[in-house]
Amino acid sequence: MTTSDIEYDEDQQRAIELISAGEQPLVIITGGPGTGKTTIVKAALRHPGLLKKTVALVAPTGKAAKRIREVVGRPTSTIHRLLGYTGEGYLGEPIRENVVLADEASMIDVEMGYELMRALRPKARLVLVGDADQLPSVGAGSLLRDLIDSGKVPTVRLKTLHRSAQESWICTNAPLILAGESFDLDERHDFVMHEATDTEDVLNLVVEMMMHHAADFWSGKFQLLTPQNIGDLGTEILNNEIAANLNPEREEGDMVELAIPNATMQSFIGKNDRVIQVQNNYRLDVFNGEIGTVDRIENNKVLVRFDKRYVEYSSLAAMHELRLAYALTIHKAQGSEWEHVAVLCHGMHSRMWSRQLLYTAVTRAKKAVYIIGNDAGIGMALKQNKPRERFTTLPDRIKELADEAQ
Repeated sequence: MTTSDIEYDEDQQRAIELISAGEQPLVIITGGPGTGKTTIVKAALRHPGLLKKTVALVAPTGKAAKRIREVVGRPTSTIHRLLGYTGEGYLGEPIRENVVLADEASMIDVEMGYELMRALRPKARLVLVGDADQLPSVGAGSLLRDLIDSGKVPTVRLKTLHRSAQESWICTNAPLILAGESFDLDERHDFVMHEATDTEDVLNLVVEMMMHHAADFWSGKFQLLTPQNIGDLGTEILNNEIAANLNPEREEGDMVELAIPNATMQSFIGKNDRVIQVQNNYRLDVFNGEIGTVDRIENNKVLVRFDKRYVEYSSLAAMHELRLAYALTIHKAQGSEWEHVAVLCHGMHSRMWSRQLLYTAVTRAKKAVYIIGNDAGIGMALKQNKPRERFTTLPDRIKELADEAQ
């Protein structure tokens, strides 16, 4: 099948038809990086089967919603906003659109999934698109994987790497990581290993790399990821060290100390610091996962620039929803993409590592990934297979209901 000079494989054809012309109330499209999930979404939106229907494009986070909007060129929103979440509960009004297409569906927890399905009008359809091999949602359950495992929800798994993906060592190594197999660490144009074992050496290497990629970092094309917040080489230490080197002007004016739960050291934000919002704030219209830059701090207020929009934080409670974002945890990065990603993979994080965590980190990069660490870290990640840390009865319950309906 060829449309607009794009040739689709058999699985992609089935996915496009299932999204656009099918009658099933719930369908799933899943696949790893480079298999064309976004490509088939764009194709389905142009398909005659959807042109006469109203479609709501949504994602679990503001960052993920923005990314899909940039790719498909259509309005998007967070699931919370679509459902009219007030910060305390949902408005409970039915969704107007005939079709709801949710990207990054691996991040949808059971509660959000329930509210989304409950808000659908009769005969409306829900399409879940995501990588079932990524980390499960932060909230309860493992909705996407459970729905697939039930065997009762029409699902297309995209498996074929396409065109540029075939030449990408990111796309080539990602399945090997999931399988727990040794992957190619020889230096490639898009997959590079920087080996360091001593903590100080790793930290120096991180700062050197951030300085080297400073232009890309400030333009939103480069991001550093690490498994955890506290401890050696966690986000606390990394953010404070990188901020001092990458943004020396932060200390020239007023600074705000952040109240971070379970923190082991003080953290401050100042002028020009890169920050991330860690909670949905409906009053300020800024959402969990959105990354911005501190424009100025004055008169006990913090002004943050998110893309072309400015948000004023005038209360300490709101300011404390911000964190430094020079380094992010892999969990916080889920649903986001950058052109270049540096990943700390060190043996000292042995309790955190798993294949799924490393897979999620590596697949945040579109053009190149730089692994900083040692063989012990990589070996531990490949050894630990934790595809299911959630014990739910949802697949069995779906099977029971399906059998009763027959």
